[in-house]
Amino acid sequence: MLSPWPESVLAYEPMWARLADHAHLAAIDLPGFGRSESRDDVMTPRAMGEFIVRAADAFALEKPHVIAPDVGTAAALFAAAAHPGRFRSLVVGSGGTAVPIQLGDPLREWVFAPDLEPYRRLGGRPIVERALQTLERYPVSHAAREDYFASYDGDRFAESMRYAQAYRTELEILRDTLPRIDTPVQIITGRRDRVVPPSTPSSSTSGCRTANCICSTPATSHGRTRPTSTHRSSRPGGIGMPERPKVEAARESHFFNRRAKKPPQRNRRK
Repeated sequence: MLSPWPESVLAYEPMWARLADHAHLAAIDLPGFGRSESRDDVMTPRAMGEFIVRAADAFALEKPHVIAPDVGTAAALFAAAAHPGRFRSLVVGSGGTAVPIQLGDPLREWVFAPDLEPYRRLGGRPIVERALQTLERYPVSHAAREDYFASYDGDRFAESMRYAQAYRTELEILRDTLPRIDTPVQIITGRRDRVVPPSTPSSSTSGCRTANCICSTPATSHGRTRPTSTHRSSRPGGIGMPERPKVEAARESHFFNRRAKKPPQRNRRK
């Protein structure tokens, strides 16, 4: 389970217990996000994809299901393409992976910002506060709120923007890589997502023959959907994880259980 941006692994707090009934869980703040230290050598989606594989190796996760919303989406797709059979399934979404880039503000502003200095001066706390204010259904716990603030304190948010700015060059590479993915992918998006429009998931994964998209209608969020893949459309709401944790946990558990019962199959084009 990879944390969304600008949050931390505590974004999974509402659904952790329910998912734990079905699987062994491991949650990771990717380098430069949440409370993890940043590393210059992995601050692009393609390099982060290799980090995800190394992390799975370090945790001795033989063939894990991967939940990778938001900034984890492109990285997880790169990883699946480069390492066929390494993952049992992916649940992704709200990553803004379409080409041409289709984003609303503030994510579009962050991706195309010509200078990070204004964000360094502003600090991350006001940005996280703005994100939290958009939640309509899910009350963030005090522990999670404080963890988000600490995660992007000072210039940490500005530094994390470098990863998103790599979208400008790496998303075209990802588009051409998608046909190599044979891992089952579930894409979750939100009909009311203004930052990563609902049309984005299908267009961004059109080359992925194993993708399934679900679109749900949770409250408007800071901008990104959480977990997704094939062609319906659903999305955990909120800035990090679901504003409907029971629904999303049940959906993802069902997806995992189906993947566990039968080996991944590549969808064939007629």
